[in-house]
Amino acid sequence: MKTRYLEYIQKVLQLENKVDMAENELMKIVRETDSVGMGLVSDELRTSSEYQKADKIFTLAFKELQSFNRNSPKAFMKKRSLNKRICNEIG
Repeated sequence: MKTRYLEYIQKVLQLENKVDMAENELMKIVRETDSVGMGLVSDELRTSSEYQKADKIFTLAFKELQSFNRNSPKAFMKKRSLNKRICNEIG
């Protein structure tokens, strides 16, 4: 059971890293252009091929993470959230 949990954690961290990298790429594109404010993205930017490509990568990575979490044992998810809470209290 312990090795399955460690495999689960490794996979979740890998997927979360993939989502973070995709999100950072999107935010980089938005920061390089004039944004309207409050995180809003202009229609002109949304229609650009660079933005659409980055958005598609982010959406696919996020859906992959959701799908993995949906099919994971609930005990693993509870244990992970408890461990994160403990680490936040300590750190």
